[in-house]
Amino acid sequence: MSYDLGAPGLFERDPAKRALAENAELRQRIKSLERRLAAGTAGGGGTGPTGPAGPAGPAGSAYGPSPSSLLKAGWTLHPHVVSSTGAPTAGRCHVARCYIDQDATLSTFWLPVATIVTSGTTASVYGGVFSPAGVLLGKTFNLATTVSTGSAFWKQGVLTAEAGRSLAVVAGAASYVYLGLVVGTVGALTLFRGALGSIFLPNAAAGNPNLYAGATAGTGLTAMPTSFDPTSVSDMQDVAVPLYCMAVS
Repeated sequence: MSYDLGAPGLFERDPAKRALAENAELRQRIKSLERRLAAGTAGGGGTGPTGPAGPAGPAGSAYGPSPSSLLKAGWTLHPHVVSSTGAPTAGRCHVARCYIDQDATLSTFWLPVATIVTSGTTASVYGGVFSPAGVLLGKTFNLATTVSTGSAFWKQGVLTAEAGRSLAVVAGAASYVYLGLVVGTVGALTLFRGALGSIFLPNAAAGNPNLYAGATAGTGLTAMPTSFDPTSVSDMQDVAVPLYCMAVS
């Protein structure tokens, strides 16, 4: 089965081969840039004009469409960097940084499901939005039925703000929130994610080691925690856990 999250060629029949090919191309681009920087010029003698700086988040990457072009305010992982599928760890909160691509009051949490399997028992599935300080701003209802029925791919849940907190966000180069996912009982649920090798090079090419960054928090969870420690978030090249694709709008 071929997959498409809204951009041509987003997933292919063999995601692993696609990731290897993209990584090889990125290595060549990085080597070329390093050679040009070492020479001190872009043209062999003079200093070329400086182009405009792109934002730190996904919209400034070279990996295809921005979140806003696909009607999203931001995502944790550019769909072009998704390289595999897998099951989240039961009872933990998978957290990832999400740069904001457009001003919005967040109302919807999006989760791309790789395979719909109704034979397993999947329970206590929640999406959430955290502030940069790690405070829960809002969360979804229980998405267990949503992710276990219908067609695979983008599943969505309505976000409800926590008491006294706002889900309003403003786009900017350094504007981000954290998205969190809790699956109390995984069953046979599989989700789209990025492997360590496919994430490190995009981070390096973007000049932002934490463009794709995340962590896991808590144990034995059956609901979204009210906070997590943001100092636990690291560049994904250093974290022995996969980064799951999540988005908000």
